[in-house]
Amino acid sequence: MKIIVEHNLPRDIQVYLMNDIRRNSNKKILICGDSFSSDWSPEYPDCQGWPNLLAKDYKVTNLSQAGCSEYRIYKQIKSKNLDNFDFV
Repeated sequence: MKIIVEHNLPRDIQVYLMNDIRRNSNKKILICGDSFSSDWSPEYPDCQGWPNLLAKDYKVTNLSQAGCSEYRIYKQIKSKNLDNFDFV
């Protein structure tokens, strides 16, 4: 399992990690976070965010919620068995 933290990573590292995910199709991805990674498609059906784009090619579990705190993100992570995912 690889743990990816999207905040404060240099752009080149983010690109490397996303390319690594693309090379490993059929992987399970857990997304936890705030509005940056939330699924906004119910409110804006014509727009797709990056979690929706990943879900087209991978099995994505997105627990993100707009407006949640760091503690709530911690609780999102603790609510799942991370061993069941290839990327977090």
